Amino acid sequence: MVDNNTIRRRRVLQSIGATGIAGVAGCLGGGGGGGGNGDGQLLLETAAGSPGGTGYVIMNALMSTASAEYPNLAYNILPGGWVGNNERLQSKDIHVGHTTMVAGSLAANGKDPYDGSDWESGNIRSVIADQTELFYYVVAQPDFEYDTLQEAADDEYPITVTNQPEGTFGGFVWDTALAELGYDQETIDELGGDYRRTSWDDMAQMFVDEDIDAILAVSGRAVGWLETITATRDVKYLQWTDENREYFSDEYGLLTADLESGTLPELDDTLSCMQDSGLVNAQVDAPEESIYSVVDGVIKNVDQVRNSADILGVFDADESMHSDVPFDLHPGAQDAYEDNDLL
Repeated sequence: MVDNNTIRRRRVLQSIGATGIAGVAGCLGGGGGGGGNGDGQLLLETAAGSPGGTGYVIMNALMSTASAEYPNLAYNILPGGWVGNNERLQSKDIHVGHTTMVAGSLAANGKDPYDGSDWESGNIRSVIADQTELFYYVVAQPDFEYDTLQEAADDEYPITVTNQPEGTFGGFVWDTALAELGYDQETIDELGGDYRRTSWDDMAQMFVDEDIDAILAVSGRAVGWLETITATRDVKYLQWTDENREYFSDEYGLLTADLESGTLPELDDTLSCMQDSGLVNAQVDAPEESIYSVVDGVIKNVDQVRNSADILGVFDADESMHSDVPFDLHPGAQDAYEDNDLL
């Protein structure tokens, strides 16, 4: 359970196993505006995370729930990342994208990693805050001799560690965290270690094969790849230091969380880590009828959303779906909330 005293907003607010690219009715939305194929179908091109990852699971659950309520709502889910999906929305390359509340806030305010001189966010609108719990933590081999990454950095240990690909928000958070420790990819390579970027399933296999020391992770409470590891091996969780947590809280708006024993597989003690929550955004020209269908379909089938993935078990059809979002609501989403007396 998360210590609620450490959470600075309303309510904190994984099932892994879905693979590949999901689609309903086998149709893709067209580029910037999209909206129909002449047969009455509403087409949405969406982007989430890597197949099997947290963002993919959430997007698939929300879209499949909505399309069950609105059979004419067709969609596909492209691989993506929590940073890059906002960029793709701004350029109108996709209709809908999954990101996080913190990544969305940074995009809305033009802060790192969206601090380039040419960055604009005027084409992005918010749709649904998914209320999920996303934790940033480190999983290490059981015999790893350090309790924090700070200790390993101070000792100049040549760590072999995995992170997500560039363009993902999780990858950005961990790149930034290690840079703050003086333990970035270049430094690790110079020490004789190895800083790898790969998929969750590959990370899990590398860990089981003892090819890596640690995984820089982001997930909910139920984690398929981690459960695969702990089914056959012990693990050790590394603590975030108070100094590291204060920095990321102040600079980036990540929440602090203290996870009690049992929150993650084989977690025996309280784990100090960081936390975020998921967010679905749309580009400004995404068809209003399609976005309305997504939001209304989710609201009308909230139990199906909760049951579709463990990470969405806390989801509620209430004002928390939109109250803290960083962008103006998409008109289709606003209409759906108003029609359901949630706005």
